[in-house]
Amino acid sequence: MRRGPDLRCVTEALAAGGRLLVLSDFDGTLAPIAPDPAAVSLAPGMRRLLAALAASPRARLAIVSGRALADVRARVGVAGAAYAGGHGLEVEGAGLAWRHPEAERLEAAA
Repeated sequence: MRRGPDLRCVTEALAAGGRLLVLSDFDGTLAPIAPDPAAVSLAPGMRRLLAALAASPRARLAIVSGRALADVRARVGVAGAAYAGGHGLEVEGAGLAWRHPEAERLEAAA
């Protein structure tokens, strides 16, 4: 059984003028789960792939995580991507900037 996307299909679709929206979780999808969440990092090859997607005029990339927005953004580090932290309570990038009022309340209470 093959795992993961067929990247040949993706590149062919983009080359033929198609458009692509990639929304992906970070932990366990783009990077492996680890006993220590602070030790999780993105493999260089995955970062290059994500950077290529973010740079494509025919693709849009968003990374979603339960981590804080600043944490996931620093771990992925791909310009041009949108990032959602706190399971979508904070969203930034690609012309977006939004924070749910509940996120601010919870942060103030911490």
